[in-house]
Amino acid sequence: MNESRRPRRRLLTGALLATAALVAGVSVAQGSLAYWNDAEASEGITVTSGTASLEVTAPVWLSSTVSAVYPGSSSMRFGNGAVENTGTVPLAVTVSRVSADAFAEALVINVGLVQGDCQPGTPLTSTTATLATLDPGDSYTLCASASLPLEASVGVSATTSVTLTVTGVQP
Repeated sequence: MNESRRPRRRLLTGALLATAALVAGVSVAQGSLAYWNDAEASEGITVTSGTASLEVTAPVWLSSTVSAVYPGSSSMRFGNGAVENTGTVPLAVTVSRVSADAFAEALVINVGLVQGDCQPGTPLTSTTATLATLDPGDSYTLCASASLPLEASVGVSATTSVTLTVTGVQP
Protein backbone atom coordinates (compact mmCIF):
# COMPACT_ATOMS: atom_id res chain seq x y z
CA MET A 1 0.00 0.00 0.00
CA ASN A 2 2.92 2.27 0.62
CA GLU A 3 4.04 1.80 -2.89
CA SER A 4 0.67 2.80 -4.29
CA ARG A 5 0.76 6.04 -2.34
CA ARG A 6 4.16 7.02 -3.68
CA PRO A 7 2.94 7.73 -7.19
CA ARG A 8 0.12 9.81 -5.75
CA ARG A 9 2.52 11.63 -3.50
CA ARG A 10 4.82 12.27 -6.44
CA LEU A 11 1.86 13.43 -8.47
CA LEU A 12 0.67 15.70 -5.66
CA THR A 13 4.18 17.01 -5.06
CA GLY A 14 4.60 17.62 -8.77
CA ALA A 15 1.27 19.45 -8.93
CA LEU A 16 2.23 21.63 -5.95
CA LEU A 17 5.60 22.42 -7.48
CA ALA A 18 3.98 23.26 -10.80
CA THR A 19 1.46 25.55 -9.07
CA ALA A 20 4.24 27.25 -7.09
CA ALA A 21 6.26 27.73 -10.27
CA LEU A 22 3.22 29.19 -12.04
CA VAL A 23 2.50 31.63 -9.20
CA ALA A 24 6.16 32.66 -9.07
CA GLY A 25 6.24 33.06 -12.83
CA VAL A 26 3.13 35.25 -12.88
CA SER A 27 4.53 37.41 -10.07
CA VAL A 28 7.78 37.93 -11.92
CA ALA A 29 5.98 38.51 -15.21
CA GLN A 30 3.86 41.30 -13.70
CA GLY A 31 7.01 43.10 -12.67
CA SER A 32 8.19 43.03 -16.25
CA LEU A 33 5.04 44.68 -17.58
CA ALA A 34 6.37 48.14 -16.58
CA TYR A 35 5.56 51.19 -18.70
CA TRP A 36 7.94 54.03 -19.52
CA ASN A 37 7.49 57.34 -17.81
CA ASP A 38 9.28 60.67 -17.52
CA ALA A 39 8.65 64.01 -15.84
CA GLU A 40 9.95 67.46 -16.70
CA ALA A 41 9.48 70.78 -14.89
CA SER A 42 8.41 73.76 -16.96
CA GLU A 43 10.16 77.08 -16.77
CA GLY A 44 8.61 79.49 -14.30
CA ILE A 45 5.84 81.69 -15.66
CA THR A 46 4.97 85.17 -14.46
CA VAL A 47 1.37 85.94 -13.53
CA THR A 48 0.47 89.56 -12.87
CA SER A 49 -2.87 90.61 -11.44
CA GLY A 50 -4.89 93.38 -13.02
CA THR A 51 -5.46 96.69 -11.29
CA ALA A 52 -8.63 98.59 -10.57
CA SER A 53 -8.05 102.32 -10.45
CA LEU A 54 -10.29 105.34 -11.02
CA GLU A 55 -9.16 108.93 -11.26
CA VAL A 56 -11.94 111.35 -10.44
CA THR A 57 -12.03 115.12 -10.81
CA ALA A 58 -14.88 116.51 -8.72
CA PRO A 59 -17.70 118.24 -10.56
CA VAL A 60 -17.23 121.97 -10.90
CA TRP A 61 -20.66 123.46 -10.45
CA LEU A 62 -21.53 126.02 -13.07
CA SER A 63 -22.55 128.30 -10.25
CA SER A 64 -20.35 127.87 -7.20
CA THR A 65 -23.13 129.03 -4.90
CA VAL A 66 -26.69 127.91 -5.37
CA SER A 67 -28.90 130.38 -3.55
CA ALA A 68 -32.59 131.01 -3.21
CA VAL A 69 -33.34 127.31 -3.36
CA TYR A 70 -36.83 126.53 -2.14
CA PRO A 71 -39.14 123.51 -2.25
CA GLY A 72 -40.40 123.06 -5.77
CA SER A 73 -37.63 125.13 -7.33
CA SER A 74 -37.12 123.89 -10.83
CA SER A 75 -33.71 125.37 -11.49
CA MET A 76 -31.06 122.69 -11.77
CA ARG A 77 -27.36 123.31 -11.59
CA PHE A 78 -25.17 121.12 -13.76
CA GLY A 79 -21.57 120.39 -12.97
CA ASN A 80 -18.77 118.83 -15.01
CA GLY A 81 -16.21 116.44 -13.56
CA ALA A 82 -14.04 113.71 -15.07
CA VAL A 83 -13.95 109.98 -14.34
CA GLU A 84 -11.13 107.97 -15.93
CA ASN A 85 -10.34 104.25 -15.64
CA THR A 86 -6.57 104.29 -15.09
CA GLY A 87 -6.44 100.58 -14.22
CA THR A 88 -6.10 97.49 -16.39
CA VAL A 89 -9.56 95.93 -15.89
CA PRO A 90 -13.04 97.18 -16.88
CA LEU A 91 -14.94 98.89 -14.07
CA ALA A 92 -18.69 99.30 -13.52
CA VAL A 93 -19.06 102.83 -12.13
CA THR A 94 -21.60 103.82 -9.50
CA VAL A 95 -22.02 107.01 -7.53
CA SER A 96 -23.30 107.20 -3.97
CA ARG A 97 -23.94 110.24 -1.87
CA VAL A 98 -23.25 111.19 1.69
CA SER A 99 -25.70 113.66 3.15
CA ALA A 100 -24.64 115.69 6.14
CA ASP A 101 -28.09 116.76 7.33
CA ALA A 102 -31.84 116.83 6.61
CA PHE A 103 -31.48 119.59 4.00
CA ALA A 104 -28.86 117.61 2.08
CA GLU A 105 -31.01 114.49 2.37
CA ALA A 106 -33.99 116.39 0.90
CA LEU A 107 -32.04 117.39 -2.22
CA VAL A 108 -32.56 115.19 -5.26
CA ILE A 109 -29.12 114.48 -6.73
CA ASN A 110 -28.95 112.96 -10.20
CA VAL A 111 -25.76 111.96 -11.99
CA GLY A 112 -24.67 110.71 -15.40
CA LEU A 113 -21.52 109.83 -17.34
CA VAL A 114 -21.23 111.24 -20.85
CA GLN A 115 -18.54 111.74 -23.43
CA GLY A 116 -18.22 115.48 -23.95
CA ASP A 117 -19.77 118.27 -21.88
CA CYS A 118 -22.82 118.15 -19.64
CA GLN A 119 -25.79 119.99 -21.06
CA PRO A 120 -29.30 120.66 -19.81
CA GLY A 121 -31.20 117.61 -20.98
CA THR A 122 -28.25 115.26 -20.38
CA PRO A 123 -29.88 112.01 -19.22
CA LEU A 124 -29.22 111.60 -15.52
CA THR A 125 -30.25 108.91 -13.07
CA SER A 126 -30.44 108.44 -9.32
CA THR A 127 -27.19 107.97 -7.45
CA THR A 128 -27.90 104.28 -6.81
CA ALA A 129 -27.64 103.10 -10.41
CA THR A 130 -24.63 101.75 -12.30
CA LEU A 131 -23.82 104.60 -14.67
CA ALA A 132 -21.50 102.88 -17.15
CA THR A 133 -18.79 100.29 -17.53
CA LEU A 134 -15.47 101.92 -18.35
CA ASP A 135 -12.81 99.98 -20.18
CA PRO A 136 -9.17 100.64 -19.26
CA GLY A 137 -8.21 104.10 -20.52
CA ASP A 138 -11.82 105.30 -20.95
CA SER A 139 -12.60 108.79 -19.69
CA TYR A 140 -16.09 110.22 -19.23
CA THR A 141 -17.55 113.45 -17.95
CA LEU A 142 -19.45 113.19 -14.68
CA CYS A 143 -22.59 115.33 -14.79
CA ALA A 144 -24.53 116.11 -11.64
CA SER A 145 -27.63 118.11 -10.81
CA ALA A 146 -29.42 119.04 -7.61
CA SER A 147 -33.03 120.06 -7.11
CA LEU A 148 -35.37 120.46 -4.16
CA PRO A 149 -38.77 118.76 -4.59
CA LEU A 150 -41.99 120.54 -3.67
CA GLU A 151 -42.73 118.17 -0.77
CA ALA A 152 -39.34 118.85 0.86
CA SER A 153 -39.55 120.17 4.40
CA VAL A 154 -36.54 122.38 4.95
CA GLY A 155 -35.90 124.93 7.69
CA VAL A 156 -35.34 128.61 7.01
CA SER A 157 -31.79 129.66 6.07
CA ALA A 158 -30.50 126.12 5.64
CA THR A 159 -27.05 125.59 4.15
CA THR A 160 -25.58 122.18 3.41
CA SER A 161 -22.95 120.19 1.59
CA VAL A 162 -23.34 116.93 -0.32
CA THR A 163 -20.46 114.53 -1.00
CA LEU A 164 -20.56 112.18 -4.01
CA THR A 165 -18.47 109.00 -3.88
CA VAL A 166 -17.54 107.41 -7.21
CA THR A 167 -16.87 103.65 -7.05
CA GLY A 168 -15.58 101.29 -9.73
CA VAL A 169 -16.08 97.52 -9.39
CA GLN A 170 -14.94 94.87 -11.84
CA PRO A 171 -18.12 93.52 -13.49
